[in-house]
Amino acid sequence: MSSAARFRQERLRQQAAAAKARGGASGLEAVATSSGVPAKLLEQARQSGKLNLSNRKLSVLPVTVFRLEELHAESTKGRVVSFDNADDGGGGGGGTWWEYVDLARLTIADNNIAEIPADIGNCPALTFLDAHNNRLTALPRELGALGALAHLNLNNNALFELPVELVDLPLVELHVARNKLSELDEGIGAIGTLERLDAAHNELDALPRSLPRLRNLRRLDVEGNRLRELPAGFGQLHALVELCASGNRLERLTAERDRDGDGLGLRSLTRAELRHNRLVRLPRVACPELRELHLG
Repeated sequence: MSSAARFRQERLRQQAAAAKARGGASGLEAVATSSGVPAKLLEQARQSGKLNLSNRKLSVLPVTVFRLEELHAESTKGRVVSFDNADDGGGGGGGTWWEYVDLARLTIADNNIAEIPADIGNCPALTFLDAHNNRLTALPRELGALGALAHLNLNNNALFELPVELVDLPLVELHVARNKLSELDEGIGAIGTLERLDAAHNELDALPRSLPRLRNLRRLDVEGNRLRELPAGFGQLHALVELCASGNRLERLTAERDRDGDGLGLRSLTRAELRHNRLVRLPRVACPELRELHLG
């Protein structure tokens, strides 16, 4: 995290502490005062496990978003908790203490956030993270601690690289379109759960050689890059249903080779977009389920 970002986060902590000291506010109320995030949203997040902070003009993501359990514990400190009381005195006035759950879904899309705090590693139950359309240039390695993360949307940012720790996550969908990525980590083939990969409109010159190991991959979008060919063994993607590779520099396809040259052999493929490339001849197609092939 940059020094400027650290300063802003520390200022938020100080403002939260000051707000609490001045008015005796609960932890959630103090955070709301200092961060601009409504206390009601934070309280609802503690009960539902879902927090939507999209389109709120945020430039800094408060680290307290990832410490809601600590805030709740602080707000109930010294209070008598009763199973017979609908409001346990937690300061939020919304639900019993045993109803609070871990954060599972976080949406921070359409803001001006430049960094995600390393504190995100404190949310091991997170399964869904949507951070599209921000100003992210890098990601914390602590994302690798999110052992339940299945859906990650980072479209429309300014990322130059992805942390290698992502390959250890049980991702089902990975969206990194419209960034500044020049490569995808070779370890991506280890994400055996991956069903959808969107890396369109980046600066990719090649795809990882391990890509054909993604045996559950159903949709692949690499439109608008600088690819000259597909990796060897591409035809092993037997679950692939949709392929979009338009707007590249493809001179040949290396999915399957035969005596007549390169071809496209994917037994589940129903739609292939290969427009605006440099193919000098029609590829040999051996896709029994193919319904659409666009080569214009």
